[in-house]
Amino acid sequence: QQSTGIQNLGALSGDDQSYALSINNAGQVTGGSQGPADAAGSGFLWQSNTGLIGIGPGGDFLVNPFGINGDGQMYGMSSLGGFIYSTTSGFTVAKVPGTTVHAVFALNQQGQMVVPNSSNDDVGMEFYSPGQGLIPIRNSVGWDVSVIAGMDEQGTVIGTIPTPITGNSQAFIWNQAGGMTVLTPNPKDSSWATGINELGQVVGGASLDGQPFFPFLYENGMLYDLMPCPTDTATDWSNLNLTAINDNGDIAGYGLHDGQEEAFLLTPTDPTSIPEPAAILL
Repeated sequence: QQSTGIQNLGALSGDDQSYALSINNAGQVTGGSQGPADAAGSGFLWQSNTGLIGIGPGGDFLVNPFGINGDGQMYGMSSLGGFIYSTTSGFTVAKVPGTTVHAVFALNQQGQMVVPNSSNDDVGMEFYSPGQGLIPIRNSVGWDVSVIAGMDEQGTVIGTIPTPITGNSQAFIWNQAGGMTVLTPNPKDSSWATGINELGQVVGGASLDGQPFFPFLYENGMLYDLMPCPTDTATDWSNLNLTAINDNGDIAGYGLHDGQEEAFLLTPTDPTSIPEPAAILL
């Protein structure tokens, strides 16, 4: 993938570690920052015109953002439970009728959410759509989902579920109409999905048949290996973890930069381009 290179987003003042988790089409990035004086870690919002903005009071108050949607709403888990934050409305506690929201794992512009199943000791995840109530997210044999990573505007959810045979983690796509599709169906494989855009492209990581881990892009039933990252500026980066992709092909993530974990933003030169390494047929 042609790109302008990796941009180091840095860390909040006084911190020495950071990681990016999500990016929207406006180029806003959210993630976390941590240092010796910040025991719980702080969420951040990064914008090209402002740089990093800390979310929450810091100290022992937990603010753990999981993503940001197209309206600029950050969502995640805090010391007060599930939260939604934007620069216009500030910090609010998330609410779903009939349940206590301990965390918000996905939120789109339609107000659809993915939240933990609070009626079952937080085992499994539920999809909430305004006016429709809560729907459990499970595979065809009834296994509960363990990790949710994102959702698009059509209510398509991505995440990770253990396989019934080996227990390995497997990346999946789920929606109400079609149910669940596992991206690496071989039970010997391990994978995890971390981001989805409105084009149906999914990023994450995988290890196929016990081979070394690699970051991937999934599109139209094909898994693309994005390692090594083909940019001149990436030579001092390693252990790249892709966490989000927007409709422009911008990819957010984190890795080791000169031995220090840092958040990054990878921006394609041509917004219409997609990665073109050899695809892995599944």
